[in-house]
Amino acid sequence: MADLRREKRGATCEIFSEPNTSPAVEDDKFEGLKMPYEDGMQLVFDLVDRTLVVSFRDNVKLLGPFENQKAAIHAGEKYCRDRGWEDKERPATSH
Repeated sequence: MADLRREKRGATCEIFSEPNTSPAVEDDKFEGLKMPYEDGMQLVFDLVDRTLVVSFRDNVKLLGPFENQKAAIHAGEKYCRDRGWEDKERPATSH
């Protein structure tokens, strides 16, 4: 499957929805760790507005704005975890 990340040059958003993976985010670079996403789970970061559209289990939510892409992706994944997504790459923590 083709990489769904788009280059920032000329693009206004980056889409993360490749089945069973998400980008590892560190200082706006995507390298290394892949986390399993559910089928249909999608995070779309708008580079202009710095917002994130989260599509999860037939619900769509606009989050942000965020200081950077790293913060947006983490917030989107937290939004999904809080609604039942089992992120098998990160152990559950008690609050």
